Amino acid sequence: MAAESTRGTDAVRPARPGDLDALLELERHCFDSDRISRRQFRYLLTRANATVLVIERGGRLLGDLVLLFSRATSVARLYSIAVHGEARGQGLGRRLMKAAEGAAWAHHRACLRLEVRKDNQAAVALYQSLGYRRLGERSDYYEDHMDAWRLEKSLAPGPAPATGPGALLRAEPGVHLRPRRPDDGDADTAPGTGADAAAGAAPVARRPPSS
Repeated sequence: MAAESTRGTDAVRPARPGDLDALLELERHCFDSDRISRRQFRYLLTRANATVLVIERGGRLLGDLVLLFSRATSVARLYSIAVHGEARGQGLGRRLMKAAEGAAWAHHRACLRLEVRKDNQAAVALYQSLGYRRLGERSDYYEDHMDAWRLEKSLAPGPAPATGPGALLRAEPGVHLRPRRPDDGDADTAPGTGADAAAGAAPVARRPPSS
């Protein structure tokens, strides 16, 4: 009941440069490897064709989401989503996803795409409940060789058609959220590319979620 009573105070907003330390702390808490660096976050917040959203409670950041916009397509891409362990199961991931869809639509993107580990049943269940459909799969996608589902959702009003075999995925309760790694078409927006890579930052690699 206590957790329920605090949810009304949760606020989703665009991240600001002043959030940098809190974003890095959330990375350290949620992921054991392949974390977004300070320089990469700074690039995302100030120069990339991207949106970083955070959800906070009482001034404390409990989750974040990175959305990329390719200049060449009308597709937005979910690059990263993280929710603090203390706040999981409280609907924060869903709040962030709905805010991301709104941000993508505001940027005139017709659909939102993402990758998710095939064994990440909690994330699969979340995306299924939000109307994402299977677009395909990527073999040996993550650092530990796990395969990924590619999912997509149309952001236009009205029902979205099925976009691949199996369309909706079956899922059970499970673990943690983490789509990762930009497609080639997103290379101009990814941290560690373009001007940021020239400045010496290492590119962000694909990574599995922490357990």
